[in-house]
Amino acid sequence: MTKKLLAALAAVVLVAFGAAAPAHADAEPSLTASPTSITLGGSSELTLTGVDEGVQVNFAIAQPELPNNGGMLNPESATVADGQATVVFTPNAAATYVIEAFVQNSESPAVASVTIEVSAAMTPELTASPASLTLGGSSVLTLTGVEDGVEAIFSIAEPALPNNQGMLVPEVATVADGQARVTFTPNAVGTYAIEVFARNSEGPALATVTIAVSAATTPTQSPRPLPSVLPATGADETSGLALLGGGVLIAGLGLVLVAASVTRARRS
Repeated sequence: MTKKLLAALAAVVLVAFGAAAPAHADAEPSLTASPTSITLGGSSELTLTGVDEGVQVNFAIAQPELPNNGGMLNPESATVADGQATVVFTPNAAATYVIEAFVQNSESPAVASVTIEVSAAMTPELTASPASLTLGGSSVLTLTGVEDGVEAIFSIAEPALPNNQGMLVPEVATVADGQARVTFTPNAVGTYAIEVFARNSEGPALATVTIAVSAATTPTQSPRPLPSVLPATGADETSGLALLGGGVLIAGLGLVLVAASVTRARRS
């Protein structure tokens, strides 16, 4: 009886454990970066997961081989807590970086790595076309050197006149394909300074451009020239020649008469 009971209990235990789902294997170590593409002056947060709690992890810049490793990891060592270890990477050169994570006091290779692309810092620039115009005209303002997706706010900084003496359409534009454009139309003569800011930024203006606006010129009418006396042609020319010939003939007759009178006077 006892043997049968023990056998039955053993069978129940085997069935129970056999029916249980197998334990999940530990997650593979993974190192991620947010963001994975940055510009100089920015930073990326690195997060290691899939490593046991309490493990001390060292982070290192594997590539490129630059002075001071081309950047800084803060901290260089972190302890896994709540399933992760986090450090911040700040580059000081434009390059493709490979960051690796190692378990402290272990001679094994890196448990995980991540690649980060770092590009040169962009320089915001605001241009106006044209930069000089007359009242009634407009100028197109173009912002470049700012990352796509940034909302740019344009404003008239100078002159300080009622209604700013001009209009910007639109006043807010999102950078797309490397640029954002608005149109400025002044309604007064003066020198304007247009500024652009990034939305939700408390920093100074990203860029500024100056536009000179002059009064519209009034076209002046030139005096109409007096009609010129044209030389006679055709029948008029023939008549003129006839008159001229007649005058010469009369003058000749006059000279003959004068000569005859002189001759008579001498004879008498």
